Amino acid sequence: MAVQITAIILASGSGTRTGLNVPKQFLKLAGRAVLEHTLRAFSCCGEFNEIIVVAHPLFVCRTEAIASRVEGIPIRVVPGGETRQQSSYKGVLSCPEASHVVIHDGVRPLVSVPLIRRVLRSLMSHDAIDVCIPSPDTVVIRSEEQIDHIPDRANMMLGQTPQAFKRDLILQAHQRAQTDGVINATDDCSLVLRLGHRVFIEEGDRSNMKITHLDDLYVVERLFQVARLGGGFDVHNHIGIRRALVLGGTKGLGFSLTSLLRTRGVETLAVGRHTDPGVDVSSGESIRTFVSELRKLTTAFDCVVYAAGLLLKKSIPEYSENEWDVTFETNLKGVFLFLRELESVLLPGGHFLALGSSSYSLGRAGYAAYSSSKAALINLIQAASDEYPQFRVNVVSPQRAKTNLRAAAFGGEEASDLLNPDDVACSICDILGTDLTGMNFDIRVDTPFLSN
Repeated sequence: MAVQITAIILASGSGTRTGLNVPKQFLKLAGRAVLEHTLRAFSCCGEFNEIIVVAHPLFVCRTEAIASRVEGIPIRVVPGGETRQQSSYKGVLSCPEASHVVIHDGVRPLVSVPLIRRVLRSLMSHDAIDVCIPSPDTVVIRSEEQIDHIPDRANMMLGQTPQAFKRDLILQAHQRAQTDGVINATDDCSLVLRLGHRVFIEEGDRSNMKITHLDDLYVVERLFQVARLGGGFDVHNHIGIRRALVLGGTKGLGFSLTSLLRTRGVETLAVGRHTDPGVDVSSGESIRTFVSELRKLTTAFDCVVYAAGLLLKKSIPEYSENEWDVTFETNLKGVFLFLRELESVLLPGGHFLALGSSSYSLGRAGYAAYSSSKAALINLIQAASDEYPQFRVNVVSPQRAKTNLRAAAFGGEEASDLLNPDDVACSICDILGTDLTGMNFDIRVDTPFLSN
């Protein structure tokens, strides 16, 4: 029998454990449903004959809509059962032509293509594969409310997916389980072990998390960002940039980015208050006039970067009301005003990227207006990414960088952990080329850069 491999993606959950009305597989991660990220990973592999998505019966149509956005491989959606075991069995029954199957949880969106391929290689030598990682914690076996015993942690591992099998073997395992009255197994390998058949272990990945509770989504989102910036995801989705507009591109990080883009052959227009055409980002009238003039001069851009910013180093009592207002107008209101004009300057599928600050995560004494405006910026961008699905809308939050803006506010003080503006510009260029949206990208000294 020729080798035919089917990926079975289990996505039949109802979402009760997240505490939300939305099933986990439909939650948004970087502008896409969690399930779509999972499907894209398997589609990118290029080694499957088809993908079968086992969906909750009430959400078959919604699942089909998500599957239709994933190209490169035939995808079928079938209704699942009341338990994970039933859903897995229905998936196996749905592909009688397959010689092998790979079963994966739809809410593990960080599964990597290299991991999937390692599992497939092992499947050519073994009939059953489980993906496991060493347990970082001590495992306790309880008896009612007391500890029964504590096994040696050296032998303890945590099971993940994908799990892979010869189809005939996993089909037999499911049928035997039904005969024996086993109806709620949470793991396919356990059914194979009941047959007395050995299961080979393939080393997994700690980032291959399963989204079970709402808190997991926040952790996965951060891991997703780090994986992309660290090159952990395939770069086939990297989107080329031909024409860029940088607001605030005459100083600081905006200037470094403009210089790098031009070096890379990107036609880049850098604007500020005193350029021609120029713009005052705190004024709606100025932005509207600028956009009107821009449309007369040139066509739309592939990306727009909002790099304008204002940092005044003052305590809260020292701020005047006007200084507070000007800070928020420059750092936040200007983004809002420009978003309203976005369709006039940005091509469909284009990227709007705002420059934030690492200070969003902790209000800093001495520049509360700056840090609080940058925290609000992230919320604005996340909302805008939903309201502008035709664009990619993100924010990048660099750690402290050695710029004129910082020198003016802090008197040129030196710090050992200041980022080099050119390194930040390299990372921003990589972010501009991703297909993600609704993300806040942290750039830190300890974050690896894709570019050198």
